[in-house]
Amino acid sequence: MIFGIKGFAVAAVFTAGNIFSQDLNENYAKYIDTIDLRRHLSVLASDALEGRETGKAGQHKAAAYIKEQFEAMGCAPVKGAGNYFQSFNLLEKIKSGTISWGKQTLSYPQDFGFNGLYQPFSFSLREAIYMRGEDLMNIKSDVSDNYLLVEIDNYTAFNESHIAGLKAKGIIFLLRNYDARYFTEYKSEGLSLIRENIKVPYLFVNKKSAEELFSGLNVGTNKVSVKVKLNPAPVYVPTENVLAFVEGSDPILKNEVIVISAHYDHIGIKNGKIHNGADDNGSGTSGMLEIAQAFCKAQKDGKQPKRSVLFIALTGEEMGLLGSSYYTDNPLIPLKNTITDLNIDMIGRVTKPSEEDAFSVFVIGSNMLSDDLHFKQAFANATYTRLDLDYTYNDLNHPMKLYFRSDHYNFAKNNIPSIFYFGGFHDDYHQSTDDIEHINFEKIRQVSTLVFHTAWLLGNAESRPEVNH
Repeated sequence: MIFGIKGFAVAAVFTAGNIFSQDLNENYAKYIDTIDLRRHLSVLASDALEGRETGKAGQHKAAAYIKEQFEAMGCAPVKGAGNYFQSFNLLEKIKSGTISWGKQTLSYPQDFGFNGLYQPFSFSLREAIYMRGEDLMNIKSDVSDNYLLVEIDNYTAFNESHIAGLKAKGIIFLLRNYDARYFTEYKSEGLSLIRENIKVPYLFVNKKSAEELFSGLNVGTNKVSVKVKLNPAPVYVPTENVLAFVEGSDPILKNEVIVISAHYDHIGIKNGKIHNGADDNGSGTSGMLEIAQAFCKAQKDGKQPKRSVLFIALTGEEMGLLGSSYYTDNPLIPLKNTITDLNIDMIGRVTKPSEEDAFSVFVIGSNMLSDDLHFKQAFANATYTRLDLDYTYNDLNHPMKLYFRSDHYNFAKNNIPSIFYFGGFHDDYHQSTDDIEHINFEKIRQVSTLVFHTAWLLGNAESRPEVNH
């Protein structure tokens, strides 16, 4: 058979014997229902959770609820996640600081910036090695006891890989083209990961603001007199991913894992108004819980697929995909054994008139790394759900850049074929009006059912999704 899905031809070359049992698929898909979806979302998008901002009480309450649901469903925790939680600390980003010499002072972030990924630091600089940016890659001598002053054009000339292996005490980048908006708009608020792999503290200084301080520098060692102080002291913020695990039935293939993910955090209280995030992403989290229920029931009956399935409710997405970044940096199951990530984010709203009779969903990333994954998910849809699969955003060059904006991307960065299921934007996106009364639960059910069937198919496929070459 050949199925046409939004311009893609899908060759159905799968057999019931070696890919999946249609009867089992249909039987367990029925556990995904709108009554439970509404029950979950009534909790997750309630005012009591105060918008589920990462690190705040409401986020922890949401995590506790998700854990309770996994337990009630009979879903097991994954090894390494204590009591279903993968707990870790985030670092509150620096909001103030100074660089001073004599009677002159530079202020953060107008005159200098700090990337916010590392612990705050203070030091007095008496001597430093000055170099041009292109020389940073060619350091051959030991600089472990030195501070470096490195002149570059702008932020795009900087790459963390330049300093990953250095043992310098610290680096001050002198930017010829400094833009404070880089820090005021993107870097100076919120939370960040604590990056253990890079030990060198560094900051960016507006060369024009510091012209007097750093004028007359020569390539090589220079005497300077500078005090750097970033305030306040480090503030660590605890948070957690919530995980559940369904072990596969095959003694060999169970070592390969399909990840189904959804972020459960939102943006909290802004200007005195609770942003409940019913669609973003209470909808995807509720859908993930229902998919987990279906797989856990199959496992209880001894009917689960051959491969294992890992469910991850991710924290910190709104702060910059932090929960998924932490997981892929600290995986509880080796990434080499993770065959795909199916990520669900905002699937609860009808955004097109055409959806009144046939729901649509944006599919992003399905063929970026694996045509095989793309064909399998389209086949699952053509066989079971028959949604309108829209690939509008499935484009690296699309101006919205959605491929880079949800948690699947941290798996894709690690060469794991991934799909981002997205219901579309609406006027309530990141507004206090993103509430449960606007949610279409039938759409959540149908999209979640598609994810379920795709995962089930992958769980019984003869081979893992082949990565494009």
